[in-house]
Amino acid sequence: MDYEEIRKKADSFLEKYHPSLSIPVPIDDIAERKLNLDIIPLPGLYNVLDMDGFLYGDFSSIAVDKGVMEHVNPARYRFTIAHEVGHLVLHPQLFKVSKVQDVDGWKTFVKAIPDSLLRRVEWQGRCFAGLLLVPQAPLKVEIQKAIKDIKGTMDGISNNIKAHANSGFLREIVEEWVAKSFEVSSQVISKRIEFDKLDKLVSEI
Repeated sequence: MDYEEIRKKADSFLEKYHPSLSIPVPIDDIAERKLNLDIIPLPGLYNVLDMDGFLYGDFSSIAVDKGVMEHVNPARYRFTIAHEVGHLVLHPQLFKVSKVQDVDGWKTFVKAIPDSLLRRVEWQGRCFAGLLLVPQAPLKVEIQKAIKDIKGTMDGISNNIKAHANSGFLREIVEEWVAKSFEVSSQVISKRIEFDKLDKLVSEI
């Protein structure tokens, strides 16, 4: 699947489970209440697997590193849940075969997958997570709102400061502001702007 195919899958998922497209997308509520997934905190999971979470092979649960789940910033936790939901939607046959039920099972499963396939599967999961947590229509709206606010702020500062506020710096500010609305990281917003070719919106500052 390429990016546009994954977008269609994410859009279809949102239409079914969160048609209002209100933000932030309630991904944990969708996972638990609508997909009937248990979210299980596992202490030290990242240290063992170098991953924030994994999907059980029977599609009953998502394991998440306990530290990620309890962190004051919910962005990483939310992305982890969305990523694993992405595997459920995009790769059901692969994960069903895995029969993963614990950390050791996951390690065995990953070792059996060719690196090239694993990289594609993980990339697709990340793309789905970004598209799910940041629907395109609200993204455009939030970018335009951030630009308007930044322009208002820029009008009130000195020309000397404006001269040092290059386009890269301003784009970072937009990404940070928009990320807060969606409760994701600024990197997720940066990738969405890049993949969705929304650079022209940001260049309006």
